[in-house]
Amino acid sequence: MESLITTRITDLIDYHGPAYARRYADVLQSARKAESGLGMTDGSFSLAVAVELHRLMAYKDEYEVARLHLARSARDEIEHEFGAGGRVTYLLTPPILRTLGLDRKLRLDSSARLTFHLLRRMRRLRSTKFDPFGLSRFRRQERLVRDEYIAMSERLCAQLTIENHARAVELAKLPTMIRGFGELKARSIQRYEEQLHSLLVSD
Repeated sequence: MESLITTRITDLIDYHGPAYARRYADVLQSARKAESGLGMTDGSFSLAVAVELHRLMAYKDEYEVARLHLARSARDEIEHEFGAGGRVTYLLTPPILRTLGLDRKLRLDSSARLTFHLLRRMRRLRSTKFDPFGLSRFRRQERLVRDEYIAMSERLCAQLTIENHARAVELAKLPTMIRGFGELKARSIQRYEEQLHSLLVSD
């Protein structure tokens, strides 16, 4: 558990900075405190929050895609598959182009890494009024789901009992059903929200 948490905090620092990672750590600390206060040792609620909150906070926007492509592990995987020095071509369809009605994939080869480095440097613009990608409906939806999950987790922590612990774990795990990118992800979020509403209404 400790290794899992440390890895995710480190990842969120790289994703968007220390303050962003601290927000994650604070929610998780509340979950662990609430669960340990019940004398429960399995940590299933805290673990669910640790995994799913990280998933929602580290959503794969344009900046994150650039960061992942620049990671050494990505390069190692390419070299393992195709050999060192192989020429790599990226086919990308930025959501911002889709909103303009352009579905054609962008083909990037030698210029790709320069583009990724530029996007990586721009990550501090994420969620600010200067974020060129932040107004897309996909990014707004991802931020809303993230913030609603944080609010729900905090309510669950405040109200956690031995009797409702299993339901809290079920709710905390629910974002596992959110998958994919773009329209596919939007549809999975809709299904997630319907299932969440159903579970909350049945309480």
